[in-house]
Amino acid sequence: MKRRQFIKNTVIVSSGLLLVNPLVSCSGSSLKLEELIGQPQELLNTYDEFKQGNNKFGYYLLKSSLFNHNLFKGESVLVYYDDNKIIGYTIKIKGTKNFVEYQNQLTEIHGKGILDYKNDFGESYKWISTNHKYNLEKVNGVNLPSNTFFSESLSQ
Repeated sequence: MKRRQFIKNTVIVSSGLLLVNPLVSCSGSSLKLEELIGQPQELLNTYDEFKQGNNKFGYYLLKSSLFNHNLFKGESVLVYYDDNKIIGYTIKIKGTKNFVEYQNQLTEIHGKGILDYKNDFGESYKWISTNHKYNLEKVNGVNLPSNTFFSESLSQ
């Protein structure tokens, strides 16, 4: 009888331990990048260990588990602020294979983009609205990894 009770308790405890990690990771809130621009820098105070700069100007370099974006899933993001106000972010996306797909999505949302440059090292497009500026950049790494970068910032 005690053996049966021991096995039952072990199964319950094991199940509990296995479920803790997914529940904790789902319950943690991540930053919604699209809602950050124009907000006070104090919203990022809980991430001070990732902060570079002072209270007037600086940036936060965050891992992918700490943020989300409607269109892009990146491996890291750089959120920058000036005068205690969040003014933009840049998402680093590993690889360049989805660059055309990203470009088409942005064109669908913001209209035709402007070609900034195109050469052997990559290409860059930008979209400008009344309040925001969007950049999509592909870097063809020469002896470096190739990556895609998406940036959104206040148009000043």
